[in-house]
Amino acid sequence: MKTKHKVYGCIIAIIIVITSMYIYNDLHYVKYENIQNHIEKEIGHEVTIEKNLEKSQYYFFLYTYEDSEKEKQIGMSFYEKKPFSRYERIGGSLGNKVTGKYYARGGSLIYCVFGANIDNSISKVRIDLDENKYEEKILDESYYMIPFVFKNKNVEYDKITFYNSKDEDITEQIIEKRMYDIE
Repeated sequence: MKTKHKVYGCIIAIIIVITSMYIYNDLHYVKYENIQNHIEKEIGHEVTIEKNLEKSQYYFFLYTYEDSEKEKQIGMSFYEKKPFSRYERIGGSLGNKVTGKYYARGGSLIYCVFGANIDNSISKVRIDLDENKYEEKILDESYYMIPFVFKNKNVEYDKITFYNSKDEDITEQIIEKRMYDIE
């Protein structure tokens, strides 16, 4: 009789643990098709996903939304893919930023340059991250998002330069612009 109770007790304990894990995962992680809704809940406004990219196990989403004063704003969120096609939000940025550094679990550094290419005034972006140099042409894009994922590394030095179609440095003008001018 005692063995029978122990078996039933173990079965009930296993069911409780599995149910708890399922409920936790369901609340903590989101499915890919629900990421837009998840972002909307986080910021409290309807969003439009303008651009999304995948880099290793990370998924980046650039979005726009209207704030409470009806001004158009921009934001970026990124998620890490987890087992069973679930995604966990591990970082993001709202508002008037041009770049962001984010530290993910496991020692990864995520560095992202993002924004609106107002009137397609930016032809290319040159990024210098310590010994890594990168250039991307964005003339025909309304929005740009350039993420980097570094494993077990810190970026001490970063320099971003924006160029127009005449190859002139327009970095100062871009940084001075407010993101609500993206309309």
